[in-house]
Amino acid sequence: MPLLVIIISVLLTAILALIVVVIVRTASFKSKQVTVSEKISYPIDADAAAKRLAGSIRFKTVSNLDRSLVDYSTFHDLHEFLQKSFPLVHARLEKKVINEYGLLYTWKGSDTVKKPVLLMAHQDVVPASDENWKYPPFSGAIEDGYIWGRGTLD
Repeated sequence: MPLLVIIISVLLTAILALIVVVIVRTASFKSKQVTVSEKISYPIDADAAAKRLAGSIRFKTVSNLDRSLVDYSTFHDLHEFLQKSFPLVHARLEKKVINEYGLLYTWKGSDTVKKPVLLMAHQDVVPASDENWKYPPFSGAIEDGYIWGRGTLD
């Protein structure tokens, strides 16, 4: 048998084996979704929540690969806004500042046996011009039942 045929046969066998492994692993995958035993409702002031989100949109926390173009003072201003807007969070959760601009909040639970929950968000957006926006990208306008601005759909 020519060497080329052997090499092609080995490659095809390896590809087929990989496909089988992927199919078997996909079919046997178990969800890691946390099951919740009961639904808990909390009263939410939707207007106040919308105003806080709109307020946070107004900070031009624009990131850039060229770090010399980033205005880091805006991130500090956003942090102050968060402190004022969410006083209970800042009173009850442990806050760590990572590399001056990253925020890590730890909310200790009452049952250490249960698995923790991770909630994540980001503070930065990519640069944007005012072109083709119904409202300016950092306006935080609340209009037409929406909050308009960079990051509002994240």
